[in-house]
Amino acid sequence: MIAIDESYVDAAAPNADAAKNGRGLVLKNKLAKLRVSEDGALIFAECQGSGKEPYQVSCDFARADQPTHRCTCPSRQLPCKHCLALMYAYAQ
Repeated sequence: MIAIDESYVDAAAPNADAAKNGRGLVLKNKLAKLRVSEDGALIFAECQGSGKEPYQVSCDFARADQPTHRCTCPSRQLPCKHCLALMYAYAQ
């Protein structure tokens, strides 16, 4: 597992707005059921968005040089603000 801190998440953000929005989701307590796999390579949670059902969000660091970010939201940004929020929450 790689070390994830706020500077790592800032660098992973596709733009400043995505980073800001990801931090905002954490501040608004929009993440629930935050979990980490036993080996620490996978973090996942639910993130309440604008829809009725929360988004399923995960960040897979099995290959530290090529992390995989997944979210059920319709955003085309990778990582999306929900994945960024998950990483910010984990970093805290």
